[in-house]
Amino acid sequence: MYIKSISLSNFKKFDKLSVAFPSDITVVKGPNEQGKSSLLAALLAGLFYDPKKSNQQISSLKSWQSDKLYELVTGIEHNGEDIVLSKNFETKELLLENKTTGKKLNTFAAIGDELYTIGALRSLALFENTACVRHDALAQMTEGKKEISQALQALMTASGENVSSEKILKKLGDGIASLQRGTKQQAKTPGLLKQLDADLAVLAGKKTAIASALADLAAKSAHAGELAALERISKREYDAKESQYQKNIAYFKTMQELEKLHAQADKANADYNALMDIENKKGYLSVQQEKMKTLKAIDWEKLYAQREALSVKKEKQKNILEEAERLAKEKKKTKIHVKISHVAVSALLAALGFLGFVRVELFAAWVLSAVAFAYSFVFRRGIVVHTGVQLGAESESLAHEIAVLEKQHTSIMDENGVSSIEELVQKVKRYNEFGVEREKLESKEEGILRGGRRDNFKKERTELLKRIAIEEAKISDEEKASPPSPSAQRLLEVDRERHKQELDKLDKEIAHVNAILHSQYSREDLAKTEEEMEYKQAQKVNAERKLETLQVLADALAEAQIRTIAQSRSVIEQYMRRYLPAITDGRYTNVKIKDDLSFEVWSDEKKGMIVPEENLSKGTIDQFYLVARFAVLALLNKGVKSPVLLDDPFSAFDASRREKAREMLQDLSGAFQIILFTHSSDYDGWGTVVQL
Repeated sequence: MYIKSISLSNFKKFDKLSVAFPSDITVVKGPNEQGKSSLLAALLAGLFYDPKKSNQQISSLKSWQSDKLYELVTGIEHNGEDIVLSKNFETKELLLENKTTGKKLNTFAAIGDELYTIGALRSLALFENTACVRHDALAQMTEGKKEISQALQALMTASGENVSSEKILKKLGDGIASLQRGTKQQAKTPGLLKQLDADLAVLAGKKTAIASALADLAAKSAHAGELAALERISKREYDAKESQYQKNIAYFKTMQELEKLHAQADKANADYNALMDIENKKGYLSVQQEKMKTLKAIDWEKLYAQREALSVKKEKQKNILEEAERLAKEKKKTKIHVKISHVAVSALLAALGFLGFVRVELFAAWVLSAVAFAYSFVFRRGIVVHTGVQLGAESESLAHEIAVLEKQHTSIMDENGVSSIEELVQKVKRYNEFGVEREKLESKEEGILRGGRRDNFKKERTELLKRIAIEEAKISDEEKASPPSPSAQRLLEVDRERHKQELDKLDKEIAHVNAILHSQYSREDLAKTEEEMEYKQAQKVNAERKLETLQVLADALAEAQIRTIAQSRSVIEQYMRRYLPAITDGRYTNVKIKDDLSFEVWSDEKKGMIVPEENLSKGTIDQFYLVARFAVLALLNKGVKSPVLLDDPFSAFDASRREKAREMLQDLSGAFQIILFTHSSDYDGWGTVVQL
């Protein structure tokens, strides 16, 4: 068969597209991003995808402009018959219709079988690893060795159906397992043979029990009374031991609970005492801080400003008094003082006068400044005149201001109970330390309370004391006088267990005797059991014969599978030896296929077989696997023509290698339909060109 055409709707970048293909070689050409890969994906989906399924692989191919899934119509020709394969992935409908014969198929399985019959198309996985070569991936055929091996093994079946020997072997293995499961090792679900053995063992036990019961019926009647009396005595002894044992367990549990409750009570008491201690300390700190509350009203900025002003005024008063004293000693009425600003101006004028000898402009400025400075002295703008009367008045004014400031300062000291600013600072420091200490106590208190209240601790202590009293009431006076010890409890446990074992043994013996005494067994029951055993034994013999037959068949099929794979490798080697010399210019002629479908070739240079991947260039390796792919396809197809999709696999070939590949494909185009996807014009002469 070959693909005549494909029409697609809502597929990736294409809203609509129809492409026709000849039966030999088609070159689908177009620049990158023009839809070559989309067309290849459409061909694969049209042949192998099931529209009734929903998966990421299917949904990823929908149109970029629509949320609806796509529809694919593939035209096929086989031996002159016109066939149309339609798949609507939106409505999940599919139909294969032979327009020539009128045959119609509408199930995925039936369509798959038909495509296998007319085109040797088995599965998408096998097709992608043999007949569909992605870009620059000729040598990746070994990645699909599992699918290829299974397809080669299917050649063992003589029918035209797509049947795998692996499936046959699996069915045989399942049949063998269902018979012998559990005979060699433990199994959750035993096989038939194991089940029959189990049934026979049960029946044998039943037969023995019936025979023994019939024989012992009379002898056991007298023994039953003795056993019952002995069982009553043993039961009383065991009950006494069990009662004491349980009492001791209750005692130990009570003591453990009391120990836990006492620990909780101790903790509750410690927490309560800690809270009371914290409360007392907080009370002390509150009292101390209350005594110092006037410190909070101090304006420290104002206080320091007053202190600084007092110091300045005292210094000024001192200077005035000293000056008045000097006037009195010198017997002068006045004293003239030059202002410091005028001294500074004089120094600046002297400097300008010196520079004036260098530059005329500066000399003129100096003259003007000197005139202004002289004017200020003439009119006493730059001097201060002090008299004894003035100094006395200023001293009295300062003395008054100093007295006011000292009174304010003394008032603040008195209010806070200190005599100096240093003592006041120390008192403030203590006040702040009290605040820090109070915060620490409150934090510790919060940690103890954990969001609760102090009253809760009282309630908890009371509740613990009640529970302790309840638990202590559970202890008897005898236990208080002589408390059970762990060592005595262990001895009691051993003694109790011994009595229990003796009692269990008696109970079993009594049950056995009662079963015999109340047995309804008869000679007919014994005969019926023997008949059931004979029937089961016959079933086991038949199952063993069936197992032997299945094992022989499985061994024969496995051996045939091995021979088929070996024969397949031989056929592939012969096919490759036919084309390999031509495509490699005679450099390589001998090839050997390995089990994993990789191969070795003879190297004249190294005088031995070599692995291409380890010794040859990528271009040569791709040549080998190109031949290998067609060799595998020729063997699998058994003379049926089928499509081969090549997605620009020769991009790494030079001109010479491409020419050899073209000659080979031309020779194979009668047995295969070849569709080559490329962006290059180097392949225009290879076949019919379809431009995208």
